[in-house]
Amino acid sequence: MPFDVNLYDACMKQADYFAGRLDSRSEFEWKFSVGLWTLLAVGAGFLAGKGHVRWWVVLVPILLHFQWLHGIWVANDFDKTMGRAFRKVAQSLLVGGSYADPPMAESPNWYRIFFDWSMRFQLSCTVLLSVILVLLNHIPLPQPLPNLK
Repeated sequence: MPFDVNLYDACMKQADYFAGRLDSRSEFEWKFSVGLWTLLAVGAGFLAGKGHVRWWVVLVPILLHFQWLHGIWVANDFDKTMGRAFRKVAQSLLVGGSYADPPMAESPNWYRIFFDWSMRFQLSCTVLLSVILVLLNHIPLPQPLPNLK
């Protein structure tokens, strides 16, 4: 079978397309996470010593961030898998193989998110900042000493 440069180029464009989607999503993912951490840190400072935040509130940002990151992670996994599949087809074409449609990527098990260092790091930061927010909220602040003159 003769080498089809157009088919090879099409496969490489597909691989680049999926890599581009992954890169742009990663930028947005980190901006969102840093924004959330900033809100939690500012909230911890603002609410320190006031005692108004209930203990169960620590779960709200953690669960919402997990839900957000899980969706991002599933989409990232799909893009990585499809990009690799098209790159593999292109490599096969280079060595004289024939074209075969790459299989569609399957959605990974939800718990696999904890094996991804990036997702684990982001969730750990959110857990830490959420706990700090609630702890600082319930720790009484020292009162300033009266000015004796």
